[in-house]
Amino acid sequence: MIKSLLADIARVTNDVIGVSSDYYRKNGTEPIATGIKIIIDNAKEVKGDFGVIAGYQPEAIILVSDIPQVKTHDFFIQDGETYRVNFITKQSNGKYYVDVVKIQ
Repeated sequence: MIKSLLADIARVTNDVIGVSSDYYRKNGTEPIATGIKIIIDNAKEVKGDFGVIAGYQPEAIILVSDIPQVKTHDFFIQDGETYRVNFITKQSNGKYYVDVVKIQ
């Protein structure tokens, strides 16, 4: 019951805040999902030694229900910008938190 409620909250949050995106596999030419809502946090803190902030890195939040298996080097296009998946930083409550790099 609680997991279902948390998944519903995650879905609403991504629907409201997320931006429509097309998601592709590493070498894909056709998207495996279109119009899914992905949130990008461009100000995720990266901490260095002793917990000191060393900088900031973009992190994407993708719903597991939209992409059941996020893989390294997959990519998505959002508002004309392409983001590549580096790795999953954590998975919880039906969401992937993914370290991403904006491709020029």
